[in-house]
Amino acid sequence: MQRLLQDVGLEGVGGGVENVRLGGHGDSLRRQWGHRWSRGGEDTRRGRPPLTGAARPLALPAHVCTFLPSCRHVRRGQVRRRVIARVRRRWWRACVPAAAALWVGALLGFGAALLGYVQSVHPVALLGAQGIPGAVAFNLFGFVLPGALCAVAAVALRLRLPLHTGWRQRIGAQLMFLSTLGFVAMGVFRLDPVRLEGTQTLLHATAWGLWWSTALASALLLAGGLRGDPAWRGLVRGGPPLAGLAVLFALVLPAVLPDGLSQRVAILAWLGWCGLAAVSGPDRPLTATLRG
Repeated sequence: MQRLLQDVGLEGVGGGVENVRLGGHGDSLRRQWGHRWSRGGEDTRRGRPPLTGAARPLALPAHVCTFLPSCRHVRRGQVRRRVIARVRRRWWRACVPAAAALWVGALLGFGAALLGYVQSVHPVALLGAQGIPGAVAFNLFGFVLPGALCAVAAVALRLRLPLHTGWRQRIGAQLMFLSTLGFVAMGVFRLDPVRLEGTQTLLHATAWGLWWSTALASALLLAGGLRGDPAWRGLVRGGPPLAGLAVLFALVLPAVLPDGLSQRVAILAWLGWCGLAAVSGPDRPLTATLRG
């Protein structure tokens, strides 16, 4: 019986029946792999006694153990490439946060540099008015560049819409682009505090009116045209309230609130609406509209 067990590999050489292990061919496998078992198994070079039965942990050969870290590196590389591809696919989503950071930074920086300027009292356009030190730089970083970045988000919105979409979606996207141009124009046509009836001041006021009126009309048209589309649910539900909040603080609430506070809340609400328009919608490339 002992010889039969040795022939089939159920007993180690020189052992008795009591040495039969639950692993069946465990001794022959250990003789085959030797010291190449992992730490959980038997290490014959160091003279450690083997673990028998259920106490012996699962062990893997050395070539398998060395292959697993490379698999982890491959998976990490695949995830990294996938994230980079997704960022490149949705790059326009970073335009509105960059615009908001530029606007807030310019407002705080130039406001702190101007003696006697109070953020909650004085209007935003006063930092870019004629005769104010650093007015040109503030108009660039406070109006022109943020408006241009939001214009990129508006163009991306139009390109992500189907080519043969409804008239409300098309006109709504175009009005959003006009709203961003109005924000840019507020930095191009500087406020003249000396001549409030002058050409520059009137053009600045016209750009202000173009900015808030087209934003409200765009939000309403986009919400009506995209209703029922799950991909645009965020813009449909949040667009009109944010645009309405911007108009409310820009026109109505300055009668009871300081001009500086109301204007800042209005611009922040408008930036939130632009950001919502940038992140909403299906994940499709911008050239998909050109292909229909």
